[in-house]
Amino acid sequence: MLLERFAKLTGYLPLRLFCALRLQGKEHLPSGPCILVANHGSMLDPVLLQIVFPMKHISFLCAKRLFQCPRICQAFLRKLGAVPVIDGVSEMKILKDRADKAGKNDMFGFFSQGTISRTQSAFMPGAALLALETGLPLVPVFMKCAPFYKGGSHICIGPAIPVEKAASIDRAQVDAITQDLRARVYELSTNIR
Repeated sequence: MLLERFAKLTGYLPLRLFCALRLQGKEHLPSGPCILVANHGSMLDPVLLQIVFPMKHISFLCAKRLFQCPRICQAFLRKLGAVPVIDGVSEMKILKDRADKAGKNDMFGFFSQGTISRTQSAFMPGAALLALETGLPLVPVFMKCAPFYKGGSHICIGPAIPVEKAASIDRAQVDAITQDLRARVYELSTNIR
């Protein structure tokens, strides 16, 4: 945790200045653990989320190719909460295990488009599945990442969506939550100037 906080705090000022970062809706965050569900328009999105919440630990899925780097980089990514996507099943188990032991400063980040996209593409169901398995609330987030000379970056957080832990999960329920999340995330884009 010390390395994670040090990395976040040292990166905060340069990124805040370069990205002219604005944060809106922080009051919507629950006091305990939650699942952040965001669009994914830039490679910097996970970094910006980590920087905006320096005292929180955010676990998130990331592309396996990002782990094809020297071991020191892999260790650093893991310390920052990254879980490489390998088969789509074991990663969810890792996140569920972390969620079951989550403390009040733990968050779980999902870039539900699955890949970088600047369009309003479909969302993948991982966040809804994790919420139904754990009962953690879902928090929609819209992110626009740009340097200061192109208008800057903006993160808009919407009201949390409470989710009850489900005894059994059916596909229709997961799809309904996923579609609702997608609509709420993209609706937040209208708040960005």
